[in-house]
Amino acid sequence: MQGLHRNFSDRDLASPGAPLIPEPLSVDQRDAINARCVAQWSHAIAAVGKPQHLMLLIAEVKEIAPARYGFKAVVKHVPDQAFALDEQLYRRLGRRFESALTL
Repeated sequence: MQGLHRNFSDRDLASPGAPLIPEPLSVDQRDAINARCVAQWSHAIAAVGKPQHLMLLIAEVKEIAPARYGFKAVVKHVPDQAFALDEQLYRRLGRRFESALTL
């Protein structure tokens, strides 16, 4: 699926409802890619008195590992950012994707 990643632009940053498909990781551009991701994700930060925007991330999960509180999911193209999973979500993912996880 080469070329499927989202190209970030000012228009994308202004439309928080757009799905996020991370860019392929490039070590040379790691800081710039992380800065664009943080800018895009900033739209989903909860603010008091305002509705919270949700985001849809479409990516390949590299690993799900135990963390201090619950579990963390590491996405292949965004290895510097771990996504927190609580116990309930971890169990639901395990039941739903059991056959894929045993490969």
